[in-house]
Amino acid sequence: MAFYKLSMRLKQMKTEYHYTECGLDNIILCNREIVQDDHGEQVVLIPNINGLHEFIALSIIDSENRMSGKELRFLRTLMGLTQDELAQIVQRKRLTINRWESGKTRINGAVETLLRQLVAEHFEVKKSVRETSIKRREKTRTEPIRIDCSDPKHYRLVA
Repeated sequence: MAFYKLSMRLKQMKTEYHYTECGLDNIILCNREIVQDDHGEQVVLIPNINGLHEFIALSIIDSENRMSGKELRFLRTLMGLTQDELAQIVQRKRLTINRWESGKTRINGAVETLLRQLVAEHFEVKKSVRETSIKRREKTRTEPIRIDCSDPKHYRLVA
């Protein structure tokens, strides 16, 4: 049948890609192959997307910066929690979770430590409370998280 015969000529290049599809504004994928079809449309292939999302989550909880609302939303959805479920865990109202995620209010420091512990536990990473409660900067991260994607089995931060 004709629709199985796709006559698309692909051109490959390695470049940086601003990965906003995860809901975060500051993720840059480096050394990622981007293919272009005959119409010049870019298609980004991410072979280990679950591994990438886990790497992003662990980068967020390892950061010395305060957690942003978008990062909280990313982590909550990655763990498969609703706002109501997270509210029960941290003993807050769903409206409070909503305000944190929308950036209307700041996440309480003790709750942020608990959230970091929850993510570590979700991914079975051993972190002590002391490690996750280190003194955080007052500002949330503004610089991008640059991730080397040359080996999708072993994502790493670009120096």
